[in-house]
Parts: sequence; C-alpha cells; structure tokens
Amino acid sequence: MHKPKQQLSQTIRIPAGQRAQMDLPDGSVVWLNSQTTLTYDENFGKKDRKVMLDGEAYFEVAHNKEIPFYVQTENIKVQVTGTKFDVCSYKGSNSFIARLIEGSINLLANDTKEGKPITSLTKGKYFSMENGKYQTGEMNSNNALAWIQGIYYFDDVPFKELLDKIALYYNYKITVKNPKVLENYRCTGKFKDLDGIEHILKVIQKDHPFTYNIDNEHNKITIE
Repeated sequence: MHKPKQQLSQTIRIPAGQRAQMDLPDGSVVWLNSQTTLTYDENFGKKDRKVMLDGEAYFEVAHNKEIPFYVQTENIKVQVTGTKFDVCSYKGSNSFIARLIEGSINLLANDTKEGKPITSLTKGKYFSMENGKYQTGEMNSNNALAWIQGIYYFDDVPFKELLDKIALYYNYKITVKNPKVLENYRCTGKFKDLDGIEHILKVIQKDHPFTYNIDNEHNKITIE
C-alpha cells in the first residue's frame, strides 16, 4: 500500500519588533506584524486558499469567487472572496478583531461547519471578540492599520491592553505589582516602533503616574 503523500506547509514567523510584507502564490498580498506566524499548504491556490494566523496581519486578497480565501485563527475563521482587511488574533489572548477596509467578509465560529456565519462585515466595519463576547461597529479611522508603517496607535484602550500589546511587539515580560495603576485608566496615542518600549512608558507616565523597573538583559519590566 502506498502511504498518502504528506502535505507540506510553508510557515513564516516574524520576530519581535519587526514587520514583513509578502506575496502569496495566488497573488494576494499580506503584511505581517511583530511576533506573527502565518502558515499555508504548498498547494495553496490550486484547490483551496487557507492560511493559519497567529498574530496580526493585513490582507489584500486576490479576487477568486471559485476558491474562497480563509484565514483560520484560534477562535474565529474569516471567509473571503476578494477584499482588504486586518485580523488580529494572538494565541492565548482570547481576543480577536477584524477590520474591513474594502469588500466584504464573513466571520465563522471554528466549531461550526460552513453554515450561517456569526456576522458579515461591510466596508468600514469592525468585529471584535473578547472572552467570548462579540461586538461590531463602525471604524473611526484607519489608524488601526498604522502598524504597517511602523506606528502603534492606541485609541482609548485600557492600560492593561496597551501593556499586553507592547509586551508582544517588543518581546518583553511585563509584571504589574500594583493593580491600582491599571484601574480606570485608558490610553490614546501614537508611537513609532523605533522609539522603543521605554519611550512609550515614559510618555504615559506624564499623564498617569506609576514607576517601573526595566531589565533589558532579560527583557523584563516591573510596574508599580
């Protein structure tokens, strides 16, 4: 008996603090953010177009009604024919967000067949999931995609969410010793990736008093 041929896959991993742009075999273009992994089979584009995403990516999908494009994340699957959109879903974060720039997409739960989607998005809309709770709405601007140019934009986000993101982007472990510094404080601002994690903390300190200790040798930060 012949053993079935093992399907080979291509995996792209982006290190902390870096971004990359790549072309997929079907002509689609993808921008990958810091600490993101994208995987697809070697026959991608022939019979199906499926990618596995751990992290954040912006897609400009080549139009092909015959072969839909799927982005599989930890909790949600995105179904596409041809469009421009951003997906952010890092494994273990229990959160997901999709932002639609052009076209339309369907959002499917991983535990369902190709049936009725959770929701469909049209241009300028976003869909988010946090700890199992869904939310949809209108995007205020395209600033959320500024990371493609190396700019991290935060729009009225909880301090903890900002800390979680910059810990990911710069590959630091951040420990908060005093939980009170996280209470009732939300952050808005734009930061250049090249400015570094300590610059971001110093800017926030001007508006929200806290102290921190940084250990660059072991990539650890303690906040009190």
